[in-house]
Amino acid sequence: MLCKTAVARKAIAHAWANGIALRRAEISGIDAEESFGAAVDACLLVCDLSSAGSSQEVRVYPSLQADKESAVLGYRNGRMVADVLSQLDLIRLAEELGTEPHLAERLLRWSSAAGASTGSRANQRELFPTNRLPGE
Repeated sequence: MLCKTAVARKAIAHAWANGIALRRAEISGIDAEESFGAAVDACLLVCDLSSAGSSQEVRVYPSLQADKESAVLGYRNGRMVADVLSQLDLIRLAEELGTEPHLAERLLRWSSAAGASTGSRANQRELFPTNRLPGE
């Protein structure tokens, strides 16, 4: 299905939240301006709806020609995660730096909202209560 990328994400989130089995799903970005003269963030959403199995991850490709995904959407603890691989990296980083386990969730929310590179050093000190901060 050709659609806005936001619509594709909402459709996938709806399926996951309502127990609809997605055996496989992919999102591939398309250049809607070039193809259709439309200034929107558009994609091709491909879903395999099957009772044979269910996946909680969706590969996201930057274009139809791309061989490697740019992100992996996931469904964790009842909510959509924009990039599962980055989430796992942040959890590992928090563990390496000795951050309390309950702060891992705050770290994930903070990084999603603000972006790790734009957070203030004070926020990073709170999230990483050790002598060294990321990038130091």
